[in-house]
Amino acid sequence: MCYFQPAAPLVSLQTLKVSSNRLRRLDVRDFPQLRTLYADGNELESINPTGGPTRLQTLSARSQAGTALVVTGRELRHVKRLFLSGNALSPSLFAQPCPELAYLELASCKLTSLPNAFATFAPALKSLNLNYNYLGDLSALADLRRLRKLSVVGSRLEASTPVVRLLQTLPALEMLDLRCVRSPRSRRHSRASLT
Repeated sequence: MCYFQPAAPLVSLQTLKVSSNRLRRLDVRDFPQLRTLYADGNELESINPTGGPTRLQTLSARSQAGTALVVTGRELRHVKRLFLSGNALSPSLFAQPCPELAYLELASCKLTSLPNAFATFAPALKSLNLNYNYLGDLSALADLRRLRKLSVVGSRLEASTPVVRLLQTLPALEMLDLRCVRSPRSRRHSRASLT
């Protein structure tokens, strides 16, 4: 299925699951009561709920086959749970604040940095998954006062001292996952020792 649009609005639909199709476009304006959208494993280049559901609370669009997924904060202002893992993301995602966002999953998104004002982008964030990105620095996460869970498995952090400093700005943090973190220097050293 490459396109999904009903002939008439589905005014009672609250949950839509269209994962594992070949959707290239998804216009959710015909679902005014939509609260949960699962669209993982498609070919979407953008998700445009502008003018659509203002009640959308959960959006999952993992692993799209397109080049870069374009989703903006303006379109996500009421979303509480956002799953975008496995996508190259447009910087427009962080352009507007998402004041209600509590859970954010951005694993394997090829991120090399985070916007400086991350706490302004998602002030209510409680759980953040940044696993398997190319992040060398997490200082942009400073002052996420409500953050309870942070996972950066497989990242490329340079040193532990900046991470310890960051932890002092996260008073609610209960869980930190730093497994398999290797700095670029340690990878160069291990490659050199193998030759």
